[in-house]
Amino acid sequence: MLYNISPEGYYILAISIAGAFAGMAGFMQITAVYHRLIPAISSGYGYLGLLLVMLAGYRVLPVPFLALFFAGLNVGSIQLPIVLQLDSTLSGVIQGCCVLSALFVLGLRTRRKLA
Repeated sequence: MLYNISPEGYYILAISIAGAFAGMAGFMQITAVYHRLIPAISSGYGYLGLLLVMLAGYRVLPVPFLALFFAGLNVGSIQLPIVLQLDSTLSGVIQGCCVLSALFVLGLRTRRKLA
C-alpha cells in the first residue's frame, strides 16, 4: 500500500514551525531580557546557521563540530582585543575564509565530475 506524501507540504510546515519558534524566541528575548527593541539583537545567528549548513554540505554529522568551532570563534573574538590586542572582527574574517574555501572545493569537485 503506497501513501502519497508531499515533501513540499512538509517543507512548508517545517519552515513555518521553525519561523514561529524563532519569532517566539525573539519576542521573549526582547520582552524578558532587554525590555526594548535594539537593532542588532540577533548577532547574525541566521547568517551563522546558513554558513554551518553550507559547510556541512547538508549533512547532519558535521554540524555539531562546525557549530562548536564557530561558537569558539565568536566567544574568542571577545577576548582578542583584550589578550592579543587584535581586532575582534578577525573571527568574521576566519569564518568568511572557511566559507570561501568550502565553496572553492565544492566548485573544484563539481568541475572534476563534469570533466
